[in-house]
Amino acid sequence: MFETNPIVLVDTLKDTLKRYISTTLPLSRRYPGLQNEFYKLVAKQKLVKGPYVEALPDFEKGVFLKKLLSDNGGFLHNGFSNLPDHILDRKLHLHQEQALIAACKNKKSLIVATGT
Repeated sequence: MFETNPIVLVDTLKDTLKRYISTTLPLSRRYPGLQNEFYKLVAKQKLVKGPYVEALPDFEKGVFLKKLLSDNGGFLHNGFSNLPDHILDRKLHLHQEQALIAACKNKKSLIVATGT
């Protein structure tokens, strides 16, 4: 599994950038003093700020998607039952449930926007 520790990620990024910078300006082995000073200078540079971690509370939960299917007394077409169980058995965020009600049941138009 991918490591999501922000401290490990930043440390890895710093090391990677230092190696990259060192390869973009290769110094001849004939000048070990110059090489040494260059590597010290690169090591002192603050190449990455952070890590910055933002903790956001989860959205309020609504009903399971499966509950909104016609077979279960809901208003969604039963064609949605072909979705994988891990999607049908997941609770929607309340704002998602409300959007489905507005669009499908109340025949309202929606605009969906996301920060990503």
